[in-house]
Amino acid sequence: MTSTKKIAIVFGLIATLGGAKAFAGTWSGTTNVASVEIDDTGSGTSTYLSFTSAPTGKPACGTSSQVIVGGSTDNVKAITAAAMSAFLAGRDVKMWWDGTCSGTYARFTLFTVQ
Repeated sequence: MTSTKKIAIVFGLIATLGGAKAFAGTWSGTTNVASVEIDDTGSGTSTYLSFTSAPTGKPACGTSSQVIVGGSTDNVKAITAAAMSAFLAGRDVKMWWDGTCSGTYARFTLFTVQ
């Protein structure tokens, strides 16, 4: 697969590797984005994704069917743009679970469009 056909968002890798404790981090299986929800929290935005099939490898704390984009502000913006592109194009995606959650939302910090 050529680099033009595969988009990899890898911002936040150092934070992911440094912040992982008992959960070493893992890539999900392939799935498709069903919806992208962007919430204005007043002090920033949060992006939540839903999928056509449940992504594999989520940490146990991620009991919600939606997941949250993690990392720096720039990382969240880049992943949100890539997720929107994947959603509109119907492309397969994978995400890197960093082993943490925000409430019941599993957090991921890396994202690829297949």
